Amino acid sequence: MSHGDFGIPSIDELLEAVVEWLRSEVVTGADATIAYRGRVAAHVLDLVRREIADGEAITARRDALLRDLAVADETALARGIREGSIPIDAKLLSALRQLTDDRLRVDAPDQRRRGGDTDAAS
Repeated sequence: MSHGDFGIPSIDELLEAVVEWLRSEVVTGADATIAYRGRVAAHVLDLVRREIADGEAITARRDALLRDLAVADETALARGIREGSIPIDAKLLSALRQLTDDRLRVDAPDQRRRGGDTDAAS
């Protein structure tokens, strides 16, 4: 079942409408505490929208990367790096970049690096 099976408006359209209302009505017309909570709520709903849109592809890509590295999950990956059983090589670094980029794509898209830039001094 896809998200569009429930008709119009779609889940994304409904979430977008709530986000727009929060930003245009709640955040701009409220006292400081309510405005802050409205910004937080809008941010959370934006995150939910991104996870709905990209979550399945990101999960499939993560699972494939972890299989390729021969680990069960991200906890095992971290343990293997920490204990030295997973070599720090181009394959690992590429996987870590992809995992990080995918996480940021949902959690904080404005923090993603553009064009493969690895220079932290920007």
